[in-house]
Amino acid sequence: MKKTLITAALCMAAPTLADAQSATADDGFRYTDEQFADIQMLRYRVDGFERLSLREKTFIYYLQEAALSGRDILFDQNGRYNLRIVRLLEAVYTHYRGDRRSAFFTALTTYLKRVWFSSGIHHHYGCEKFLPAFSADDLRAALAIQFIEHGRRDFLRSCVANYRLVGQYLFQRGRAFFNTILLVLLSVLAHLTVNPLAAYALSRFRLHGTEKILLFLLATMAFPTAVTAIPGFLLVRDL
Repeated sequence: MKKTLITAALCMAAPTLADAQSATADDGFRYTDEQFADIQMLRYRVDGFERLSLREKTFIYYLQEAALSGRDILFDQNGRYNLRIVRLLEAVYTHYRGDRRSAFFTALTTYLKRVWFSSGIHHHYGCEKFLPAFSADDLRAALAIQFIEHGRRDFLRSCVANYRLVGQYLFQRGRAFFNTILLVLLSVLAHLTVNPLAAYALSRFRLHGTEKILLFLLATMAFPTAVTAIPGFLLVRDL
């Protein structure tokens, strides 16, 4: 039954591919793109994109970035080890120092493209598992060379990658970093000014209601900072 459905789908897609190839000769746009294994990539033509405003183009760009961010979610949902496998294959593909025209690298490239296209190691229609055309020993050898040459550098990069991303976001977008510095400086200055004076007055002078004030201060210290985080955020946001 599965083979029948796949054959019917291919028969229905054949006229579309033929029309796309014939349209290439008419308007000069190439609708067919790369082909590997049993997959034929198609390109879509978006008329009127040049007439969009800068705001609309920016919105499309961020939608594309959101789609790339959601790609890892699809990999993780389609298989327990998909993310590990695709990261491993991408590392070998990116830093491979051997002959890129060899049978091993050609098979690795085809297998990686199939994993990219199907968001995992199973076929997007038939759900059968992909079988790589290279051996496990060849992959282990490539990984060993990869680790010797780039293992320490990649480890250090992975350690600071998130910090670099947060730093770029803070410094390049808006005044978030400078507003944080200003808020911290003002808070420290206010604490250093008010707290010593209040503590000295409450400890040295017997004022009316001193015990109640101390109990109130101790009660406020009983609440953790996380409890006041959301109300504080809402207060600052509505200023």
